Amino acid sequence: TGPEEIDTLPGSVRIGSLDYAIEIVRDSWAEGCPWGECDYSTLTIRVKRDQPSSVFACDTVMHEFMHAIYRERIEDEAGEERIVTAMSQGWTGLFRDNPWLPGWVAVAVRDPSIS
Repeated sequence: TGPEEIDTLPGSVRIGSLDYAIEIVRDSWAEGCPWGECDYSTLTIRVKRDQPSSVFACDTVMHEFMHAIYRERIEDEAGEERIVTAMSQGWTGLFRDNPWLPGWVAVAVRDPSIS
């Protein structure tokens, strides 16, 4: 289920030119963001630990990462949630249906100068 995958998240992620802290939330918080949120003002991505499934957990994390990418690259709030939802579900499905892909991407983008 989802908690095991959530527990393996690192403490931060670099998205574009910014470093976001990743916080795992063990209980629910403000209504309207039950699974995760991307807080641009504090550069924090919060993810609820208890997700319904592994795929749902992946989609939640991808969804919040997409919010950060969207805000960095587009900076237009109109339609953001609809676009981010479509993209996170698309990427999650792509990774689910092609389990070789995440490893391939990790190797393909690896910079040999970084150890």
